Amino acid sequence: MFLRRVCVLAFGWSLFAGAFLTGCNTGAQQRIERASHTDDFGAEVSDDDEISIETVQRSQMLHQRAQVELRVGPSFAFDIFDPGRQPRTDGPGLGFGLKAMMETAKNVFWGFTVDYQDQTIENLPLNVQEQINAVSELERYAFLGNFDYDIPLWEAPDALILRLGFGIGLVVFKFEDDGLAELEDLYQILFRPAVGLRYPVHDNIVVFTEASYDIVPDKSIGTKESQGIAGTRAVLSSGTIWFGVAFQW
Repeated sequence: MFLRRVCVLAFGWSLFAGAFLTGCNTGAQQRIERASHTDDFGAEVSDDDEISIETVQRSQMLHQRAQVELRVGPSFAFDIFDPGRQPRTDGPGLGFGLKAMMETAKNVFWGFTVDYQDQTIENLPLNVQEQINAVSELERYAFLGNFDYDIPLWEAPDALILRLGFGIGLVVFKFEDDGLAELEDLYQILFRPAVGLRYPVHDNIVVFTEASYDIVPDKSIGTKESQGIAGTRAVLSSGTIWFGVAFQW
């Protein structure tokens, strides 16, 4: 009888120990997978770094930003490739513009610009053999597609931003004649490199300044009667210093 009880107890403890060891081995094989996250474009983001405003700014966008800019500034006609040419302008002109952009990747913006500039021309002697002598004032209407890239100068939500940009499009010149002949509007291709500084003063507001240069190939001015005007071609290229505010969301 005593031997039977000993055997039963030994068998019971053996079952208990086996079950315990089996449970321990099973638990050791289970793994908790690291949580993964994706950004707005579906790319996986590692959890190695602590999530903060700075790490988000460095690795991904919080969301795709849209920006709308209002801009104003003085414009100066000159030929950067031939500085000796005289633009024959009577002081700087004044420009106004509107720009809309969408962020398609972190700090990469594509958009569209529309702006207007006016320019008064010097009152030149009649014996000056230049086409611009037939013009008293001109207006410029520019329509461009833009690419811009932002470079934060340090890691902070309100960091100063260096922006590099380039635009290509169409510019339309409307001339006010000197009373001798009615001038035809001029259409020409336009290239615009630009560099600027931007400072976010609010989550939704950015103030900025920007220097841009409009590269406009030379083209002859003519009358509406399809008559050419004698003289050298006018300087159509110009630079502008813009000041403005951008609204983003």
